[in-house]
Amino acid sequence: MLQGTDGDVWRGVEADGTPFAEIDAALHPELLRLTSAVHYANGDPQPNVSEAIALSHRIVSHGIPTPSSIALPAEAGDASLQALGWRFTLAEGGPEVVLGREPRSDHLARLAELLAAQPAAVRAAERIDLRFRDRAILSAIETMTAEDEPALDESDAGTLTARLRGGQASG
Repeated sequence: MLQGTDGDVWRGVEADGTPFAEIDAALHPELLRLTSAVHYANGDPQPNVSEAIALSHRIVSHGIPTPSSIALPAEAGDASLQALGWRFTLAEGGPEVVLGREPRSDHLARLAELLAAQPAAVRAAERIDLRFRDRAILSAIETMTAEDEPALDESDAGTLTARLRGGQASG
């Protein structure tokens, strides 16, 4: 599925990235949501949409559950959104994962490693930023109490560095 700029209209898309028809998203909760600030017309193949579909397959190939949504990179407008590039939301209410302008396999491998080593920390995060070489920056949900904050075991994290609440969590 693809959501256009108006936010209410969802379109079905072919594997090649071609939007083909408006659909009722409520009737298809199992479908991946692709979001974009750009409105795409039916019948026109869209390379970014095709790339998003391919990205969802690459995510799964790394042992990461199929995301609930993928945000296509902003092509214009808000500079902070442009800097974030490709983003997706982990399944089942997980955090937003930021991949940057070019989602590389090492980003996904790092996320898979982090999910295996620190699943509680990942699920407790609001955002995981993978744009940095050999790092995963976790932003905690601000409403989390100290008792609920997951403990990080740096021996399990390998070369990953996680940051929670702006402080160094492991080295």
